[in-house]
Amino acid sequence: MAGPRIFTYSDAIENLIEFASARGQQISQRALRGAIRMAYVEVPSLCNWPTLTRTGRVYIQAPQSTGTIVYDHSGGDNERQLTLTGATWPTWCIDAVVRFDDTISHIATRESSTVVTLDSVMNPGEDVASTTYNLFKQWYNLPENFGDLTGPIEVDTGDTLQSITLTEMLKKYRQSYSAGDPQYYTVTEVPDLYGTIGMYLYPVKTASGTLDYVGRRLPRQLQHTGYDSRDRAGTISVTADSATVTGSGTSFKNNMVGSIIRIGDDTENRPTSLNGEYPYTEERSIISVDSTTLLTLDNTIVTTSSGKKYTISCPIDLGVSLHNLFMRQCEKHLARNVGFKDIDQVEQTEYDARILAMGTRAHSAPESMSNNFNGPIGNEVSSFD
Repeated sequence: MAGPRIFTYSDAIENLIEFASARGQQISQRALRGAIRMAYVEVPSLCNWPTLTRTGRVYIQAPQSTGTIVYDHSGGDNERQLTLTGATWPTWCIDAVVRFDDTISHIATRESSTVVTLDSVMNPGEDVASTTYNLFKQWYNLPENFGDLTGPIEVDTGDTLQSITLTEMLKKYRQSYSAGDPQYYTVTEVPDLYGTIGMYLYPVKTASGTLDYVGRRLPRQLQHTGYDSRDRAGTISVTADSATVTGSGTSFKNNMVGSIIRIGDDTENRPTSLNGEYPYTEERSIISVDSTTLLTLDNTIVTTSSGKKYTISCPIDLGVSLHNLFMRQCEKHLARNVGFKDIDQVEQTEYDARILAMGTRAHSAPESMSNNFNGPIGNEVSSFD
């Protein structure tokens, strides 16, 4: 079954090799890959590209206030111990916050169903006698490929939330506890979780539910070049109408899932792009790595092959409409880094490609992208699809 042609990391390297060769230059792989990675970061930051716009969903956790708490700051079984009576601490309380005695405190660890330890900084600083409390999720982790919000956030009521600063958000939490449909949001790094981006909401939603938003996603990371030994070791065999690839002398890795495998028609030479000397015969996406010698593909193979060379490379995850701009960006960065004599012409070509890409995109007017974040995905958030 025929599939769409995909532009890959190996294609970008091959194109840059030709670009440099036309200028009488042989460039190291390190320099080529550096230019590609710089372009891969810059292109998404230029504009609100439709190909990088996705919907996301946050799963809201209902707050808890049942029972009473006592806080023992020091000298007890645990330092900064918060004990709950009349209820139990839910498993989601780790990295949640608890408000009592007019103070917002962060929960560091859950010692048992009735005891938690508060953060070493975000705590009352002294013992607190038995009192009521409010436990809630102050922020919700956003997926690792989250880039920025580009559209209004809507809750079940259809209301549009208002963006405020983190200072304004924390001030609202400190001044009073309020539960209801969220009206405000802030997107920023969350405490003590390096590189993790979260969405703060206020007021606290009274019941568990969902919150949908529109945002920019970041492209998938580039790992497999198609030029390294791990991406082309050994040979493969495939059978027509099967989605299984069997390797011999291969070193398939779990992080190859989502990468593109290209099957050659040669037992001696690795497959190139369709413009190269040894064009590939078929390409498919890898959906699972079953062992170092076994892969499962996203669709069946058309032609039976045995002992053929192959390459595995990551897709350039920008959308077809941005591939031309991406390559012109790669050329620009390489020309700058190496010092090509025709740098002015190369930069003009990149500028023309940028204007063309912005002029032909289907959605909102060009705007700069801010807050390009990248952090671990949390359990309460689904990744962009």
